[in-house]
Amino acid sequence: MPKTLKTFTSFQAARAIAALLVVFYHCFVIFDQPKYWNCSWNKYLIFGDSGVGFFFVLSGIVILNAHWADRGHPEALRTYVWKRFRRIYPIYWIVLAAVMIVFQSAPSFGTGVERKPSVIVSSIFLVHIFENNTVLTVAWTLYHEMMFYVAFAFVIVHRVFGFILLGLWMCCSIYALVLPPANPVLSAYFSPLHLLFGFGMIAMLIVRSRTVPAPRLLLLLGTVGFIATGVCEDLAGAPLPMAIVWYGLTATLCALGLMELERTGKIAVPRIVAFLGNASYSIYLVHFPALSVIAKFTYPLWLRAKVPLIFPFTVLAVGSVALGVLVHLLIERPLLNLFCRPQIPIILANTGRRSRPYSLPLVPR
Repeated sequence: MPKTLKTFTSFQAARAIAALLVVFYHCFVIFDQPKYWNCSWNKYLIFGDSGVGFFFVLSGIVILNAHWADRGHPEALRTYVWKRFRRIYPIYWIVLAAVMIVFQSAPSFGTGVERKPSVIVSSIFLVHIFENNTVLTVAWTLYHEMMFYVAFAFVIVHRVFGFILLGLWMCCSIYALVLPPANPVLSAYFSPLHLLFGFGMIAMLIVRSRTVPAPRLLLLLGTVGFIATGVCEDLAGAPLPMAIVWYGLTATLCALGLMELERTGKIAVPRIVAFLGNASYSIYLVHFPALSVIAKFTYPLWLRAKVPLIFPFTVLAVGSVALGVLVHLLIERPLLNLFCRPQIPIILANTGRRSRPYSLPLVPR
């Protein structure tokens, strides 16, 4: 069996690219609003939110790799839950609280749903209850992440039963791809997006069981296929029904190529790109509120100067990413250090198995 790395730094580059794709997409969304530039550039970047699909594939890979030794060991469940909690909720709750204060003090900034008690409760726990609205716009993806974490927890409790349950969940997602449920809450719980978690786990199983052939070709095919899918969506002028599947499959090819190239020492990730990958979760959480605030100050200045649109666009993109980086450095990273337990191997009772130290770079962003 080929050696498998505990961490894949190349995924940091993938996270950075995926986060920037989402930022650029939302920049175009801001530019399209009539109260600002009313410039419909977003029709040329319909595929921008495909970065979210890449995140989901990486999540499937990372969770299975990080908890490979925990499958079928229920005594590891508490540690698994703690790791998932500390990674997702503390920084998310801080950003959520800031956004909620804005919506409560200035309702005109939102649509009204952000103040509904049911939406607030759902947003706090990242669980859809009565509807699929959320206070923090970009947090809709975190609901799906939490569903996946809960489903994977059954793999830790009982390996066979857990994978059967995951398989049934994926089958429901395939069914929903063909016949989407009319109920918005059900459509969230059985979203076709969940197939991407499965693609990621399959990729991890392949890497752990054999040497991946022609990794450069796989990376090239995946990249070309990913871009081609986006171009097709742009030409169509609207999201394509099966696009999410193609994004997932091509992202999986990219991930397979990256993992094999890295474990054979054939690629290296620049530090700045790896750093942006580490900061990608904070960037993702804060960039949309940041874009709204920056646009309110940038647009009046642009009306006076009338410089080319590329300048305010750059201000929005760079400013929102910079704020995300600051949040990562000043809040997220200290929180992770605060909640991180000492990485001391512990002999688990009645198993003789050593718990594996948790590796931060593998945490899904």
